[in-house]
Amino acid sequence: MWTQSQVNSHKIVAQLLTEIMGAAFEFIRAHGKSVTEFDVREFIMGQFQENGLRFGKTFSTPIVAFAENTAIIHYSPEKRSAKKIRSDMPILLDIWGKIGNSK
Repeated sequence: MWTQSQVNSHKIVAQLLTEIMGAAFEFIRAHGKSVTEFDVREFIMGQFQENGLRFGKTFSTPIVAFAENTAIIHYSPEKRSAKKIRSDMPILLDIWGKIGNSK
């Protein structure tokens, strides 16, 4: 059974993640065909920092993948090899987080 504090923490994080996801898609729209998987991941990580969120112990970055990279489990783009977006590409954004000081 969760405590009220844990419930409240989850609600806060859920709201922040929803806002960050929306902001990430706006970032993609604003940068058009010049945006890469790496750019989007860095944007999301900046949003985490601004909102006092952190990732859990298992993974250290969000998953941002375009095209065939969406099929790679726990894909993490590198700056040099990150794909640029095209209008016909699927996009995978997988984010999760905790409030900075929560366990």
